[in-house]
Amino acid sequence: MELPKISILIALRNEEKNIPRLLNSIDQLESNGYEFEILLGNDLSEDSTSKLIHEYAYKRTFAKAFDVPEDTSSQKGKARVLAFLAGKAKGEYLFFTDADIELPENWIPSMMNGFQKKNMGVVIGITGMKAESANMALQSMEWLTVLYILHLLSKINFPGTGMGNNMALSKTAYDSIGGYENLPFSIVEDYTLFKAIIDKGFGFAQLFDKDSLAYTLPPENFLVQRKRWLKGGFQSGSFLLIPALLQTLWLPLLIAFYFFAKSLLLPAFALQIVVLGILTVFWTSKIKEVRLLKYLPLFVVYLPFSWFLIGIYTLLPGKIRWKGRDY
Repeated sequence: MELPKISILIALRNEEKNIPRLLNSIDQLESNGYEFEILLGNDLSEDSTSKLIHEYAYKRTFAKAFDVPEDTSSQKGKARVLAFLAGKAKGEYLFFTDADIELPENWIPSMMNGFQKKNMGVVIGITGMKAESANMALQSMEWLTVLYILHLLSKINFPGTGMGNNMALSKTAYDSIGGYENLPFSIVEDYTLFKAIIDKGFGFAQLFDKDSLAYTLPPENFLVQRKRWLKGGFQSGSFLLIPALLQTLWLPLLIAFYFFAKSLLLPAFALQIVVLGILTVFWTSKIKEVRLLKYLPLFVVYLPFSWFLIGIYTLLPGKIRWKGRDY
């Protein structure tokens, strides 16, 4: 039986520092018999991004590079580029990733395994960071803990979130919603796309395995990234705002216990340690990242402090500057 063709779509803006890492991981991909194409879209970059992707595509028959004009879609930024690339795609499945990603070798077969069930529209992989520093380890642990919880919730058909740096769609599902062109603008375009497909009645899968684990790099500004996520969550009405809000208020709650109800402070902190400890042990074992367990004591302290700062920063007025654009 002939396997379906896959199109991998990547939007890039001012990514000259990250491109070699991404493209090297693409060259290491195992296709397992799947034919695939790489579509690289330059989003009005002001550095050598365009030159690098065109040089890469020129040497490879499976890759194409495009300089995407500004007026190609009603969408803005990354969503505009992805809409353009989707229009060029010849695959029956659309894979999405970002320029700051290092893809796992078995990414393609791992993600395609998620489409085994009938009417599956979207498959989400997992993304972390290599523990090259304590900062990278803690950010990775935070996000992988969330993704593990979403993986567990997906077992009872509870949808979580889309991730534009590690996501695959059936072209049928994408076309059924009219593509990015038919969606309202959002600074979290991946979640908007994910939700539209789920709302259309398609199934979803939230993977959690080593073969779907991609590695990203720390954002240039951690607080700006999280503010963008939270602002996008408010715009889209994501249920993930509820645990985010609870996490933001956890540190003030512990402080309140210290001053007004000391008998509750130790049980509350112990509960946090037990819950995070159990979750971390399970997910690090599942994806063979047990080396991160040495950061667990620091992680327990990091999480409430970081999210309190994120909450304060999100409340500050002003636009979000991301990839050289204001939102």
